[in-house]
Amino acid sequence: TQIGEESVAYWMNFISYSKWNFENKLLLLQAEQSYTNGEYTEAERFYEASILSARQHRFMHEEALAYELYGMFLCDRGMADKAWEQLNKAHQKYIEWGALGKAAHLNNFMRWVDPKYL
Repeated sequence: TQIGEESVAYWMNFISYSKWNFENKLLLLQAEQSYTNGEYTEAERFYEASILSARQHRFMHEEALAYELYGMFLCDRGMADKAWEQLNKAHQKYIEWGALGKAAHLNNFMRWVDPKYL
């Protein structure tokens, strides 16, 4: 947790220079930190805020990553329906961005999480 706290403090510095450029990254880091610390409600809030920030600032690849990590978080928490929904959004964003290899890789994982097969 010390490394996570140091990383959050490090990224908070960048926010003062450019909130537009660094906000979604900090929020995603805070989501992962909260998840690691077992603060699941906070983690969910940070994942959603990171997705929204990335979308508002047009960082499509970072929006895709946030959707993917949020989906993995939900999968780990046993919320297959919601996890698949987030992973599907990530998949679509990766395709839209042109990261077809990443989209294919994620699609292979999604087959294991698809609620209709669980």
